[in-house]
Amino acid sequence: PVGPAEGLDHGQDGMTPRQWALHVAHERMQIARTDVETKQVFFTLAKALGASKVEDGSIKALHAVVLKLERPEMSDKEAYSSTGASITNFKRWRKQVQHARWEPAP
Repeated sequence: PVGPAEGLDHGQDGMTPRQWALHVAHERMQIARTDVETKQVFFTLAKALGASKVEDGSIKALHAVVLKLERPEMSDKEAYSSTGASITNFKRWRKQVQHARWEPAP
């Protein structure tokens, strides 16, 4: 099951809460079997990254960003096209994810 990620704000040793949320999203993306499960993974990630309102475009864009992290050989266009995300949303969420990935641990 890929339900809501309870306790994402607790983090893991050496990771900020946002880095932990990315880690969890990556792992849960691997086991998500349905579109509903996949949407839940990226809805939870969007909330963890600070989104107050999460729309389908954000979910698609975050999915594309995490796919691109998993498969660096994939072009940006291949990543956002594969999920149906817009280039604008993709770039906006990529920036958010990059900030989260490189923020200093507590």
